[in-house]
Amino acid sequence: MSQLDILSSLQSAPAESPVHQQVMDLMKEAGAQLKRYSPKLDYAITSGFVVNYGQEWRFTLIATVKNDYKHILFRFYLPARGVPVQLDFYDDDLVTCSTPDDVRKEIELFFQRPSTKQLIDTLIS
Repeated sequence: MSQLDILSSLQSAPAESPVHQQVMDLMKEAGAQLKRYSPKLDYAITSGFVVNYGQEWRFTLIATVKNDYKHILFRFYLPARGVPVQLDFYDDDLVTCSTPDDVRKEIELFFQRPSTKQLIDTLIS
């Protein structure tokens, strides 16, 4: 009978890609800016399922003035190597980003949408 050996696999797993960390840092900065926009907001970035696009992450707004009501603002899929990032803004298609700068631009465009601002303002009213 062979012995199961997952420890050596886990210990030899490749390190996280620098691009992966850059994308996560962008998401954390978006959350920090939302908290500066209103002290009635908090945020969480939580992992979901691993799918063909990579690890699913949920960018969730927390309305502290509404008993910590949680609303998933968008999802993003981040592979271990960091790219391509798939952004899910609940449109017909995912937005594919090849670089962290592409991610930054798409996040900025998302927050420029009137519907996004209206949703955020509704959560804090």
